[in-house]
Amino acid sequence: MSTCITAALLAGLLAASGPALAQAPAGDAPRIREQERAEVRRAEAVQRARERLRRVQESARQRRSLRQGQEVTESVSRTVRIGRDGSLDLRNIAGRVAVTGVNGDEVRIDAVKRVWHQNAEQARALLQELEVEITESPSRVGVRTRYSRQQSYDAEVDYTVAVPQNTRVSLRVVSGDVVVSNVRGELTAEAVSGSVTASGVGDVRLLRSVSGAVSVDGAAGTELTATSIGGAITVRRAKARTMDLRSIGGAVHVSDSEADRVAVRALSGDIEFGGRISRNGRYDIQSRTGRVVVAPVGSEGFEVEVATRNGEFRSDFPLTLRDSSSGPRRGNQRTRLVQGTFGDGGGLLTLRSYSGGITIERR
Repeated sequence: MSTCITAALLAGLLAASGPALAQAPAGDAPRIREQERAEVRRAEAVQRARERLRRVQESARQRRSLRQGQEVTESVSRTVRIGRDGSLDLRNIAGRVAVTGVNGDEVRIDAVKRVWHQNAEQARALLQELEVEITESPSRVGVRTRYSRQQSYDAEVDYTVAVPQNTRVSLRVVSGDVVVSNVRGELTAEAVSGSVTASGVGDVRLLRSVSGAVSVDGAAGTELTATSIGGAITVRRAKARTMDLRSIGGAVHVSDSEADRVAVRALSGDIEFGGRISRNGRYDIQSRTGRVVVAPVGSEGFEVEVATRNGEFRSDFPLTLRDSSSGPRRGNQRTRLVQGTFGDGGGLLTLRSYSGGITIERR
């Protein structure tokens, strides 16, 4: 599976998912109808992209199920000094990648190469062709897995890397899980077929998986961005200025977290957001076919704008309603629109769901 193909597939899916539930003003029937037609086109594009993704995943499963022959391994280790504010750029085709932030100014790279082949002698020869390429400069280290171009064979490389805590880290893996912990520098981690997990991190520029879950436990920085196509997104104990979370085939769960600007999208999963609502914050939360549950914590007031087509709206917080109406009817469906204020107002909650209920819950 080439990186170019999977990157294009991912971009297509995310573009198709789009900002699915933009709100037209009440009574603007032509604009609402155009939005609905756009939704149909978007849903069809997502379905086509999902089918392509399913075929890619099935091909990977078949390759693993046919794995036969003897396994041969070889270890590669290297230590590179990059300073306390350097960068790591790692690209791997198949295999697990684990990166941990530590004290010091050196990067420690431990790689285990693995090859499977029915002929042991051939396996050892292929193992020598499987290359771990490490390039270094005074403030940067690059790591690449290089396969022989002469033939296709079953091989993986597992990486365990220790970096200075403030290192900027960029990781890309086609097939394998990615685990990052205790890294305070800017973080980008992507996997096509595998999960992405981060804990105790700083700025999260991007965590992305095509067919796996994305999980964050403990993050403190200016931004947190995560996307997944085939898995859930889970965020715990995160604090950021901006938070952008998008999932196509899974749920999104946020707890014990806070941000001033939040955008959450789920195409076919529930969304739960639990955290502090800042006074001047903006929280745009939308699910096309799932429930939306928001649990404000420590908030003396907030503004609410709600739209739901096939679900009910409930608030455990008493709202002073500015508007509660129904949009134009389409068949047996009619969009319910609610605008209101709790307490003395403050942060704005914009909540949308086409076929799920919306709840503002007191916990």
